[in-house]
Amino acid sequence: MKNSQKGSVVPLLITIIAILVIGGGIYFYSQNKESVTNIEPTKENVSSSTTNVSTSTVKSDCGTDMNCFINAAKQCSTSTIEWSMTIDLFGVEDTSQLNMQIKGPTNDGKCMFYSHTNSRQVAMSAETMSKAKSEGVTDDQIQEQLKVMNDSVKDLTGMTTSCTFTNEYLVQLLADWSKGNYSSEDLAPGNCTMTDKNGKII
Repeated sequence: MKNSQKGSVVPLLITIIAILVIGGGIYFYSQNKESVTNIEPTKENVSSSTTNVSTSTVKSDCGTDMNCFINAAKQCSTSTIEWSMTIDLFGVEDTSQLNMQIKGPTNDGKCMFYSHTNSRQVAMSAETMSKAKSEGVTDDQIQEQLKVMNDSVKDLTGMTTSCTFTNEYLVQLLADWSKGNYSSEDLAPGNCTMTDKNGKII
């Protein structure tokens, strides 16, 4: 009986490994958020959730302060932030440490956004680990699967993403990320280019 139950966990982990590899550097799994469309929002339809960010002072180095970074995005002023992003993929937590930058306006009036993946690590939530054990998966098997998943994302360290967004869209995007709301369509409007750690376009 345990063997049949165990079979229900391992294929899920294999599927997650495939998502981590195929999804590239930034795979956003929707968390309580409707997918955005490919139409960039105007000032009128951007959520009012970002209107409380002051535009009086813009810092070039925001540290880990997302409000500071959103503030810079409003004016497309050059700025940088160190940001930790965790995506929950069916109980497997994929955490990326990112350096994100606003590089200023483009000639066509959009805003240049850049991110660099400093590190990436996969862990299993306590609930998922407990469920796996209840279905007969051993600690050694769990650690083996975690090693496979972490090996699968190792090559994604050093990946870069460069996009151009309207200021309004970038402000809304960053506000959503600050609340842990991610979608697989987040970067769709950005005409993005991704490169691996060797500079090869993905």
